[in-house]
Amino acid sequence: MIRVGFILNFQDKEWIGGINYYHSLIDTVMSMPDRKIEPVIFTGTRSDLPFLNDYPNVEIVRTKIFDRPLSFARVGILKLLSYDLILEQLLKKHCIDVLSHSGYVFHDASIPTVGWVPDFQHKHLPGFFSEREVRARDIAFEKICRLCSFTIFSSSNAKEDAEEYYPKYKSRYEVLHFVSAPMSPNDVPDISILKGKYPISEPYFLIPNQFWVHKNHRVVLEALKILHSQKKRVRVICTGNIHDYRNPEHYNSLIEFATQSGVSDEFTVLGIIPYPDLIGLMMHSVSLINPSFFEGWSTTVEEAKSWGLPIILSNIPVHREQNPAGGIYFNPEDAESLANCMWKLWTSGGVCDRDLKITSAKRELNIQKLEFGKQYENIILKTINSGSKKP
Repeated sequence: MIRVGFILNFQDKEWIGGINYYHSLIDTVMSMPDRKIEPVIFTGTRSDLPFLNDYPNVEIVRTKIFDRPLSFARVGILKLLSYDLILEQLLKKHCIDVLSHSGYVFHDASIPTVGWVPDFQHKHLPGFFSEREVRARDIAFEKICRLCSFTIFSSSNAKEDAEEYYPKYKSRYEVLHFVSAPMSPNDVPDISILKGKYPISEPYFLIPNQFWVHKNHRVVLEALKILHSQKKRVRVICTGNIHDYRNPEHYNSLIEFATQSGVSDEFTVLGIIPYPDLIGLMMHSVSLINPSFFEGWSTTVEEAKSWGLPIILSNIPVHREQNPAGGIYFNPEDAESLANCMWKLWTSGGVCDRDLKITSAKRELNIQKLEFGKQYENIILKTINSGSKKP
């Protein structure tokens, strides 16, 4: 069995997309028939990742080297020497064969590494980042591409970006399209239970995205305003973290716009909710909406694919690459186009049959997960066969 190490030391609510990604990857690895990979998760003594409780058979190593102040000392050594000596000793102690998705150890380390770059949003939308953050991402991503044995990208679009920005290392680039790993369809809560917990009524659209600027909730509010002016009333429910660390006032500005536009009653925000409830809301919605200006590989779109749900989505390249069956595309800067898409679905008969969605999920999900697992396993095998030296 190949022991593959992952460093997961972020807070559960800070990066929901990342949490979903790792949840999906670990779930897929553990469910592979005749699996060749044994995941080992390294985390700090104070970290809280509840989804790890779903995998009691996964080895979890809690260590103070990821806690302050030791983590600062470790980062200092890494910056000074480009060599994570403390991490290398930890990985050797636990007989790790490959470090995955967690940066690099050293350009010539005995333990090969598989890096992960989700996307290059800071290159395409630099206005959404501070100059300092843009520089930091440039430095970090270049080092990952240069120093890791192989680098994984979540989309072909991101890989093409890397080939443009860092062409010297393109022979070591791999694409891994992650697949959503939802709960059992039979465990999805009924709409009556959800109505008892949340201030919702049917029918409704659902946006399960965090309230970050690039997620583009504003265009949905503008579409609601257009429909409202035409005396066409629809409902939109939103879930996800309401805090954008890059723009702390973003959420408040959206709520203010909704109030001024007279659509507050048509725009309900539930915040972060338990995953089963989220899936339940998805299953009973008229459609999901993802109006984002940019994505690495959208979890929302993958959820729609896994459950066989309708989705209205922006026509950005990654969404086209994800290619959900029955997806309806619109220009993310064109609120009128979105309003037309929403009204068309709203008046077409409402929610699809739940049993049909569950049947579709059962039929397709295992096939998708198997392909995802095989792709990842092949990357790990290629990394092992390449040795610690870069190809």
